[in-house]
Amino acid sequence: MEVVYEKCEKQYKLEKNRVCSVDIGLNNLATLSFNQAGIKPLLINGRPLKSINQYYNKVKRFLQSQLQENSSSKRLKKLCNKREFKINDYLHKASLLIIKTLINQMQRNSDNRA
Repeated sequence: MEVVYEKCEKQYKLEKNRVCSVDIGLNNLATLSFNQAGIKPLLINGRPLKSINQYYNKVKRFLQSQLQENSSSKRLKKLCNKREFKINDYLHKASLLIIKTLINQMQRNSDNRA
């Protein structure tokens, strides 16, 4: 079954003098800083992604040591899928948090001016 629907995009009035900078890293996946006084920077933790990869590499190394060279197994495929799902979920939640934070700051600032 396929479900298709249309959703109207919200249009926001943006002020050209408001700027947000995003710094991508490892321990801090993303750091958001704003050019307006009084707005705290936002840090998104990147260590859970490092942990997911560390566990994946550890188990993959063990499973591959049990197999012959250049072969695969159902457990390896399942492990790979599980890692991909976890990473995609974490990155989706992080990007959603960034977007919501930016929209919230924009609305909060425009509400104060009205």
